[in-house]
Amino acid sequence: MAVGDVYNIVAAGHMDLQLVLNSFHYVRDGSSGEPDPAALWSDFLTKVIQPVRAIQTSAMIWESITIRDVDPLGIEVNLPISPVEHGNVSAESLPPFCAWSFLMTRLHRTTFNGHKRFAAIPETWQSEGVIDSGHDTAIAAVVTGLNATITDGTLDYLPCIYSTILNAEPRVPPVVNLLSTVQFKGISSQNTRKFGRGS
Repeated sequence: MAVGDVYNIVAAGHMDLQLVLNSFHYVRDGSSGEPDPAALWSDFLTKVIQPVRAIQTSAMIWESITIRDVDPLGIEVNLPISPVEHGNVSAESLPPFCAWSFLMTRLHRTTFNGHKRFAAIPETWQSEGVIDSGHDTAIAAVVTGLNATITDGTLDYLPCIYSTILNAEPRVPPVVNLLSTVQFKGISSQNTRKFGRGS
């Protein structure tokens, strides 16, 4: 990959004193050059994180977004979310390892599908793991955000699956696969957020 081709964006925060990281990849849409990180940060925050906040309780605290070029010669910048932003729902949360689950389906069979999981599920939005009616619009907005192109105003970046390992072996070079669709899958479990595991 050349400098400016693919970026890894990591949104970081805490829930119940546990570190929460959500990692995303974006590939440049045909143009050339390096983006303005601050402008890309702002567009990502608006299109992706804000819809996610709408389905999270206030126990989730978003604190920073890191933008890293996957090419080691490229940029890596960490930009704080200041002031920090909480989830928008005033309710008790399910445990941090319970997560909203979204499937990122691949466009081609060169990689596996991807997944995105978000903590801080409002307990009152579900019953025994089944989502109550009335939340379709908020969840659909997250689907739209995960599928959205982000931009710095000049360069556009498409959400993608970035595959670096296949059958436990490094892929050289890594493979980039665009998304076909994003689908909401319901409530699942994020094992790395279970107590005693992960950060």
